[in-house]
Amino acid sequence: MKKSIASVILLSFSSLCSSQQLEEHPFLLKQDMILNGVLAESNSQSKFLVSKQADILIGKSESGDNLLSGHYIVAQESGNGVFNRIQFTVSESNFLTYYVGISENNGSYVGTWYGHDGRKGDFELTEYIPGSETGIVFVPQQMTSSSIYDGNYGPEKAIDGVFGNNTANVWFSSRTDQAPWLTADFGQNGMILKSYKMAKGYCFSDNWIPTTWKVLASQDGTNWDLLSTVTENQKDNLTCDSFSAPFSVNNSTKYRYYKLSFDNPQVSIAEIEYSE
Repeated sequence: MKKSIASVILLSFSSLCSSQQLEEHPFLLKQDMILNGVLAESNSQSKFLVSKQADILIGKSESGDNLLSGHYIVAQESGNGVFNRIQFTVSESNFLTYYVGISENNGSYVGTWYGHDGRKGDFELTEYIPGSETGIVFVPQQMTSSSIYDGNYGPEKAIDGVFGNNTANVWFSSRTDQAPWLTADFGQNGMILKSYKMAKGYCFSDNWIPTTWKVLASQDGTNWDLLSTVTENQKDNLTCDSFSAPFSVNNSTKYRYYKLSFDNPQVSIAEIEYSE
């Protein structure tokens, strides 16, 4: 399975010994939005603190909104060999997401997840080594924009985990939008934006390509703080089928909203990834 750092959920698995002392082992859960046996670059993350007693797993996210529970199945035959398996669910707003995976030789687990609304994809659960990641990826709860080309090209397409080129997986502003913007809402808990990466959504010409822009942040969606300004033309630094190099943001404040305000009219973005 292809490895990716783009979709990361930080877990802390814990063992309760007879002395009731807690032994913690951090893990990463990475997942994408396409079920094809290959873990693609995408965006999905929540933080959990999970306790493990025997083969039982239970825990909840930092916000307390998401509950995780499941168990290990040891030495179960699958396909051409015998594997350890893992099964768990994540509950959010009374809906369950199911995860089923098998162990790999490196000690990680790979498998499939299924959502309540028909969504599905691949995942990998592996031990987290501090310093091995450049940043934890956060997924916005909602995306909004100044305009859309039509109903096929909404702002939510910029975080659907699928790169594209003039396809339905791309956000396009309207042709007449002279000051397009794209805003990410990270919910009440917010996040501390440290960097972001983008992929453009149109490769047939230089039209629709972001050139320069500003990054703004807000707690209420009304009052905005300017965090950074990209003044050098980025036309040649954005591609269609992969992320750009990270754009750094000098920020130490947790905000709910982050806005990219583009300086050129009519803009298209295939994917954007936000990291803390």
